[in-house]
Parts: sequence; C-alpha cells; structure tokens
Amino acid sequence: MDDKQIRFLSREYQQLWKGFGIEFPLWEAWPCAPATESLAEPAPTHAPEDASPHTEPPLAAAPAAACGNPLCQQSPVRVYGQGNSQARLIFIGELGEKEQSAESSLLAGKSGTLLSKMIEAMGLQVNDVYVAGLTQQGDAACLCGLRDQVAASPPVAVVTLGALATKLFTNTDFSDTRGKFQPLFWNAQVPVMPTYQPAYLLRNAGAKKIAWEDLKQVIARLN
Repeated sequence: MDDKQIRFLSREYQQLWKGFGIEFPLWEAWPCAPATESLAEPAPTHAPEDASPHTEPPLAAAPAAACGNPLCQQSPVRVYGQGNSQARLIFIGELGEKEQSAESSLLAGKSGTLLSKMIEAMGLQVNDVYVAGLTQQGDAACLCGLRDQVAASPPVAVVTLGALATKLFTNTDFSDTRGKFQPLFWNAQVPVMPTYQPAYLLRNAGAKKIAWEDLKQVIARLN
C-alpha cells in the first residue's frame, strides 16, 4: 500500500478511531455484537487436561457484518488474527497479496518465515504471541474484535509492522515514529513499537539491523 492510499485511509478512519479517544465514544455506543452459534461454536466449560495456554483460541470476534458498530460495517479494513489471545506481545501488520491469497496470515510465505525468525530471535515462540493481519479482502473480523481482545487482556507491548498499522493504531506517521515507542491509540498504557514489515526487510536486507534494534527495545519491556 503506497503513501497516497494510506493518507486516504487515514482520512476515512479519522471518525472511526475517534471512538477510542475522548471526543465521542463510538465504540462504547455501538459495541461489537457477540458471536452467535452460526458464527462460532460455544467455548467448552472445562478446558481439556492437556490444553496449553499457548494454544488457546483467540477471543471470539464477530465478522464485520455482524458487528453493531456501523463504522465497522463501512470500514474497508478487516483483521485476521491468530495465536495466544492472552499474549504479552501482539504483532499487527498489513497482509500482502501472497499472504491474503494463501493463508490470510502474517506468518505465511517468505515474509512470514522471516517474522517467525524475528519472534524466535526475541527469545519467544510463535505460539507465545498474537499476530493480527490487516486486509481489505474477505469476511474477516472487524477492528472491534481486536479492540475487545486488547481490552480483555492488555499486552505488555504491541509491534506495528509498516505504515498502515502504525497510522491506524498510533495515529502517527511511520517515518517519524519508527523505532520510538508510541501509546496505543485508545489505551495510552500500552506501548507500541513501529518497525519495518518483514516483506520490506526481504527487499532491503540492510534494514534488518535497524529492525532488530527496534525489537531489542521491545525485549527490554517484556523483561
């Protein structure tokens, strides 16, 4: 996604994200509709004995069509999430065309392999974190779902990968804030570290060292 498209979406989202601020609590006025039986199976009363906290499914999030927030229904951006719903660290980034056509996952393809290696270099396993891919295709969950998950189990930190995720979740420009912690747009207690997308790092190997310095700051927060 180029800068022109990001600026357009930023204008579109100006009203959308006001709900996370003080001006007008749209998200509170229009809560995300609960998932119904047709959307998700009810959670079991007791977890299996061999269940691991790292493999529990993400919190239920209604598809945009079922969300009670009219702004979500108008929004072109959806979220494909996977991983530990109570993770201390969340990665958010825009899905590329290959990831959208393959598994709708930031962990798919060559860029996904690199992201996995970045996570492991931080001393973590992929199933220790939560990964959210932003897309404008398909019937994925709305942004309310990710908001609700963060509210239910606030992470120690969030890493935004690239300009779009950084703009949407910190309301700042990536070129100005990369490598500098920013407050999460609707919860200033959650620090957000903007850094490069793995796809960009594959094309620009020299930036890998810079991205690693960014992630080292996140490691310090986690420890």
